[in-house]
Amino acid sequence: MDIDFVRKKDCVVFNDVSLLVRTYGSENAKRIKRRMVELQAAPFLKDVPATPPPRRHKLSNRKDEYAVDVKHPFRLVFMPDPTSVRDADGTYDLSKVTGIVILRVEDYHGN
Repeated sequence: MDIDFVRKKDCVVFNDVSLLVRTYGSENAKRIKRRMVELQAAPFLKDVPATPPPRRHKLSNRKDEYAVDVKHPFRLVFMPDPTSVRDADGTYDLSKVTGIVILRVEDYHGN
């Protein structure tokens, strides 16, 4: 799957292991890298497991946002590439999503 970033700074951080560790800590950095490999290896978003450890899931209170687990309580939050195919009801067809945009790493439960 193609991966893009909403902020250029995140692209730099995610592609430099020392910056990733400095920003998120060594354990989170290791798990973020693992999730990124899993996302890149999946041909379509539906191929990213909805079961742990990645646990792809739709965020119910955020339009078009999905997440995968990093290390509790942190999640890697993303959205399908805006050009991806949508169903008649306006939701994304995960079997046709071939690209995502990384939005942030966060603990959205604390908000």
